[in-house]
Amino acid sequence: AFGMLAAALTSPAANAEAALAPGLAAAAAADAAAAAPAPGRMLLDARGCCDYEVAEWVGDAVLRFLSVAHVLFEEPTARDKQLSLAAEQILRNQSLYERAKEIRLPELALCRPFEVSATLPEMRKAACSLKDQANLVESLLGGLAETARQQALKDGQADPLRRALEAASHFFTAAVLPPRPPAAP
Repeated sequence: AFGMLAAALTSPAANAEAALAPGLAAAAAADAAAAAPAPGRMLLDARGCCDYEVAEWVGDAVLRFLSVAHVLFEEPTARDKQLSLAAEQILRNQSLYERAKEIRLPELALCRPFEVSATLPEMRKAACSLKDQANLVESLLGGLAETARQQALKDGQADPLRRALEAASHFFTAAVLPPRPPAAP
């Protein structure tokens, strides 16, 4: 499925629109380009701390795009209502939380403000809510996309959006989508 998406993203706009849906690829590319923060914006806030809000915002947009593309390619003959329900299942905070637990994100997350005097194990004791964990998955997705976009710009590549979506797609497939059941023998 993502091979088709990658082909659509690397081909001329007319092929992308034909592969996805009329206007979907162009609209997604325009939205992502407009949503991209200035270089470094995602990394540090005014205090020099990590700014996860921007990463989460970008990740949310990328997550929605990849979820819609995934269900569209998995069920090409499904009606729009079925496609929407399938995409929403991926996008639900509960689903993202479950995937976060599977890749052990709660063990790594700090869900309370950083305190210089506190030890890392003490700061990790704060329970992270379901929403916090879902936001962390979105932030990681956005951070990966933005890092890949910035690297593509640094490398002088002509299409940094493609690189961003490819990086996000790998994380999406490995960490956001539920594992597929084993194929029947």
